[in-house]
Amino acid sequence: MITRFSELLKSHRAAALLAIVVAQLVLLALLISQSPAPLIETDFGSASVTLSADRAWTVLPGQCATLRWELEGIASVYVNGEGKVGRDDMEFCPTPSSMQVSFEIMAASGETRDFSFIVQSLPAAIQTWLLMLGLLAPALVAAYFLATMRLAQPSITDLSAFLLLAALLLSGLLLQTAQPHFIAGVLDQLAHIAKQRAWHELGFALAGVIYLPLAVQALRKGWQRGSSADFMAIGAFLLVLLLVFSTGIESIPQWEIWNNQSFLEGRPSIVEYELALRFWLLVPHALATAISPDT
Repeated sequence: MITRFSELLKSHRAAALLAIVVAQLVLLALLISQSPAPLIETDFGSASVTLSADRAWTVLPGQCATLRWELEGIASVYVNGEGKVGRDDMEFCPTPSSMQVSFEIMAASGETRDFSFIVQSLPAAIQTWLLMLGLLAPALVAAYFLATMRLAQPSITDLSAFLLLAALLLSGLLLQTAQPHFIAGVLDQLAHIAKQRAWHELGFALAGVIYLPLAVQALRKGWQRGSSADFMAIGAFLLVLLLVFSTGIESIPQWEIWNNQSFLEGRPSIVEYELALRFWLLVPHALATAISPDT
């Protein structure tokens, strides 16, 4: 009886999530199709300004929008920092990190005004929110397992987990549709925070607080079960990894060693940004250096 009730509950949960996902898809399609194309018409000083784009969203991968501007009584105009003539058009292909079009216009009288609008890209928005979920999901899963102290048999084992992720993704897309400027500002702030050293330090702290207890728990359970073969496989893998990173072979590990060393010496390096996602990036480098400092 209990088993049947549990299966019924799971099926109802999946059905409810599926209905939510379908409703979100319909609403998202309506909002994207009905979003008005950006248009700015105004005057300031001696300048007459008309700025527009032919669409508010690009839907297909690689699709671009056409920007147009008609300006009179101006001394100069810059579109995203590039000097342009007063009447022209250009293609704009939005990306996850670049959705905003900025116009800096100087009137013939010397007065300067800045204008901007956003052209959104559905593929770029999906990519952005998948990245957000990718950053958030491991921490939530780890917190769940840490709270329940269960390394196996999670409570969500059916289609509900995937439907829940789809619902979260669509919720983000709907929020971006409703508040594009707010979301663009949030993403800019997150990108700025991800470059800060304090964020990297927080990553190390969270990794220690969340993942190390899980690793200790897994090792203890493996030891109790007598899983010596698993320990031997893990040890052999780590040994091979250390050997690869400690030898001067021309490969991806060698490339990472150069980047890591540049970062540790205070020179510009891609590691500064990768540490936001790969908190343990420097560990193999440090161990390899400890084993063979003159490699």
